[in-house]
Amino acid sequence: AVTLRQKIAKMARLRNTALAANVGERVLCPVCGKGVVKKTHNQVFCSNGRTRKGASSCKDKYWNLVDDNRRCRALLQP
Repeated sequence: AVTLRQKIAKMARLRNTALAANVGERVLCPVCGKGVVKKTHNQVFCSNGRTRKGASSCKDKYWNLVDDNRRCRALLQP
């Protein structure tokens, strides 16, 4: 079974890889693993809050898991 710490470490590695990629390259979303073509130099996630009402974006999910303060507010355990 994958622990939360291992999941966070994997997501952080994927985020760093996506940040280092050039515009036009295909990167994997650190949260859902969906492949996307990087359109801007700072694109890392497949979604960025532009989802239908009630749905969460991958960017929000990432920061809710990685950031200690947000993880506590989101009621997720370390």
